[in-house]
Amino acid sequence: MFNKKYFVKLLFVTVFALGSIAVFGQDGSISGKVELKAEGGARTPVAGVQIDCYDLTIFTQMSKATCASTKTDEKGEFTVTGLKAEGKFILAASGNGIGPRITLPDKPGKKDEVITVIKGDGEVLTKNEVWQAYAFSKNSAGGFSSDQKDAQAQYEKRLAELSASNEKIKANNAKIDAALK
Repeated sequence: MFNKKYFVKLLFVTVFALGSIAVFGQDGSISGKVELKAEGGARTPVAGVQIDCYDLTIFTQMSKATCASTKTDEKGEFTVTGLKAEGKFILAASGNGIGPRITLPDKPGKKDEVITVIKGDGEVLTKNEVWQAYAFSKNSAGGFSSDQKDAQAQYEKRLAELSASNEKIKANNAKIDAALK
């Protein structure tokens, strides 16, 4: 009986410790740096670059991602936090004087992401442009794969539904305003 109590307690503590290590070992962030590639091949860190995060698991939804956007510091370094451990994320970099750039999908926990940019007009990619760039990079022939076409169709259908709903709301508001006057 004496040994059984200690065995049960030891088993409980061991399971709890292993579970804690598994939970705390999951890093819900991706960090790295943004470098500007000069014509001579030299790379310099870029401060103030906007890093937008896109979750591939919810890409067809209207929200941008489950993570917040961030900017690079004076050393060109960034950390995107609040990521789901099981997700895959695309990062899009944009800023003054550079061309936009996206990364291949990453899982949280990556600490050495390097986004190399070149001089450009400072364009910021829309969600649809990020999606198209990802689709083009994924499919060697360019364009969308069948899964991506389905997801794009869902996205466009949802966008059309929201537009129709907004128009209906505007019409009803106009009727209410007319009635109140």
